[in-house]
Amino acid sequence: MLYFKSIHEAEDVLKALSTPMRLKIMELIYEDDQLSMNDLAEALGLTNSAISMHVKKLEQAGLVKIRTTAGKRGTMKIVRPMHDRLMIDLAPNRETRKFYQDDIRIGYFTASNVNPTCGIATVKKIVGELDDNRYFTFPERFEAGILWFGSGYIEYNIPNHLKAGQTLTEMQISFEICSECPEYNEDYPSDIYFSINGKSL
Repeated sequence: MLYFKSIHEAEDVLKALSTPMRLKIMELIYEDDQLSMNDLAEALGLTNSAISMHVKKLEQAGLVKIRTTAGKRGTMKIVRPMHDRLMIDLAPNRETRKFYQDDIRIGYFTASNVNPTCGIATVKKIVGELDDNRYFTFPERFEAGILWFGSGYIEYNIPNHLKAGQTLTEMQISFEICSECPEYNEDYPSDIYFSINGKSL
């Protein structure tokens, strides 16, 4: 998360995001973080020099990073987002609550007991083979973007940042979870339970 204590502190980022074209670039690379400069230029109908100028502004503001990699026709410059959230404190003089935040990826579960139909996949490939729960223990799971199973559970440990004398007053958890049948059915009934420290929510 990119956090600024005031609007003034966020000035460079706000300037970088002040044009519709750069907003569109950000939307595209959040949808696919493997897009090259050429891909972006083609998708947006821009020249290479124009896309380079826009991406440079975003890079200078700390919103994107450029990674050079080998391509079929020489090197490619891949544009990737640096942050998944942006927070600006609009009232810096007000007393704010202290908070901690963690982004726990899907594959970072600490325990699992799953049964077929099951599988785990990164954004590029399925890890191992389908309907074999052994692959839920493979190192590639840490790159997972999705997982599924017919029955069982997965368990995560949430980091405890509280220091001596601090008391937790609120916890917010955001994630996507759903029940689905083969093919597709938006109204398929769910049989999913979520709990924290053994307490069902």
